[in-house]
Amino acid sequence: MKTPSPERNRLDELTAFARLMQDMDPEVIQAATRAERHRIAALIELQEGPGRFLA
Repeated sequence: MKTPSPERNRLDELTAFARLMQDMDPEVIQAATRAERHRIAALIELQEGPGRFLA
Protein backbone atom coordinates (compact mmCIF):
# COMPACT_ATOMS: atom_id res chain seq x y z
CA MET A 1 0.00 0.00 0.00
CA LYS A 2 1.39 3.39 -1.01
CA THR A 3 1.74 5.97 1.75
CA PRO A 4 0.16 9.36 0.92
CA SER A 5 2.63 12.19 0.42
CA PRO A 6 2.99 14.81 3.16
CA GLU A 7 1.55 17.36 0.73
CA ARG A 8 -1.57 15.24 0.22
CA ASN A 9 -1.99 14.79 3.98
CA ARG A 10 -1.69 18.55 4.46
CA LEU A 11 -4.26 19.21 1.73
CA ASP A 12 -6.66 16.76 3.39
CA GLU A 13 -6.16 18.52 6.74
CA LEU A 14 -6.77 21.95 5.19
CA THR A 15 -9.90 20.72 3.43
CA ALA A 16 -11.27 19.30 6.68
CA PHE A 17 -10.49 22.60 8.40
CA ALA A 18 -12.30 24.55 5.68
CA ARG A 19 -15.39 22.37 6.12
CA LEU A 20 -15.29 22.97 9.85
CA MET A 21 -15.03 26.72 9.34
CA GLN A 22 -18.05 26.74 7.02
CA ASP A 23 -20.13 25.23 9.82
CA MET A 24 -18.97 27.75 12.44
CA ASP A 25 -21.15 30.50 13.81
CA PRO A 26 -20.70 33.66 11.68
CA GLU A 27 -20.04 35.68 14.85
CA VAL A 28 -17.01 33.53 15.61
CA ILE A 29 -15.63 34.07 12.13
CA GLN A 30 -16.36 37.81 12.33
CA ALA A 31 -14.36 37.97 15.56
CA ALA A 32 -11.34 36.40 13.86
CA THR A 33 -8.52 38.64 12.78
CA ARG A 34 -8.38 39.85 9.19
CA ALA A 35 -5.51 37.47 8.40
CA GLU A 36 -7.46 34.54 9.80
CA ARG A 37 -10.49 35.45 7.70
CA HIS A 38 -8.32 35.58 4.58
CA ARG A 39 -6.86 32.18 5.46
CA ILE A 40 -10.34 30.74 5.99
CA ALA A 41 -11.50 32.14 2.64
CA ALA A 42 -8.44 30.71 0.89
CA LEU A 43 -9.06 27.28 2.39
CA ILE A 44 -12.70 27.29 1.33
CA GLU A 45 -11.71 28.38 -2.20
CA LEU A 46 -9.17 25.57 -2.26
CA GLN A 47 -12.00 23.17 -1.55
CA GLU A 48 -14.73 24.71 -3.71
CA GLY A 49 -12.79 26.45 -6.45
CA PRO A 50 -11.81 30.04 -7.22
CA GLY A 51 -14.34 32.83 -7.16
CA ARG A 52 -16.35 31.59 -4.19
CA PHE A 53 -16.05 34.96 -2.43
CA LEU A 54 -16.21 37.28 -5.42
CA ALA A 55 -19.98 37.82 -5.22
